[in-house]
Amino acid sequence: MLLRKHYDKIKFVINHGSDEQLRDIGLDQKTITRLRKDISYIQEVKLSTALKLYHFYFDYWATIVGIDIGTSEFLSAFDLSMKKIYTDQSKEVSRIITKYQNRLTDRNMDARKIERKFLKGLKKHINSVIKELLELYPHPRVFVIGKGSSINKEDSIYGKVFAMTHKCLYKAIEDYDEIVLVDEQFTSLICPRCNHTNKKNRTRNNHFHCQSCGYENPNDNVVASYNIAQRFWENQVTGKK
Repeated sequence: MLLRKHYDKIKFVINHGSDEQLRDIGLDQKTITRLRKDISYIQEVKLSTALKLYHFYFDYWATIVGIDIGTSEFLSAFDLSMKKIYTDQSKEVSRIITKYQNRLTDRNMDARKIERKFLKGLKKHINSVIKELLELYPHPRVFVIGKGSSINKEDSIYGKVFAMTHKCLYKAIEDYDEIVLVDEQFTSLICPRCNHTNKKNRTRNNHFHCQSCGYENPNDNVVASYNIAQRFWENQVTGKK
């Protein structure tokens, strides 16, 4: 079942890895040739070797990107290797939300029209942000999105922003890209350097300052996005809980 779920990752390694790399993992040349013709043959390969292929995908190719979604600060992203940070500093989503809320108080406006305008504006900006994400982070990518507590509340602003972001990203991703959702609880409080978790790590002005090792970051949303990526890595790749 695990192998079927991750055929695409193993197929990517088989098709993009050199013969030497694949032999180092434990495949002989005959098996390499056969797998390149028919990936389903992976079922005949030792499970330990198949798992090596799975982990090689993440170790050598995949760009794991944590994404923190909000409403006042729309989106921050940080890859697991800590090489590239993305933050949407436009405040456009916050402006769209304010306009939407103001329109809702106008009894002369049709509620359905208000909702359509809101979603249209959201979609336009979110698509522009996603385009920048795809340009910044190399393919293949695993976009790990943190789920907030109000994601399932139909009428919450956050729920609507989250749903539109997920929908737009799903439509934009390329072959072998993946979207994963993880619980984002406490991710803005965990130190990326020493793993110390403390409410005081997050300062009043949304800066991050670890009370244990002194690590600092001017944006706690960026810290959260890194920890979101790290949570995926620990729970779904390495198996650590």
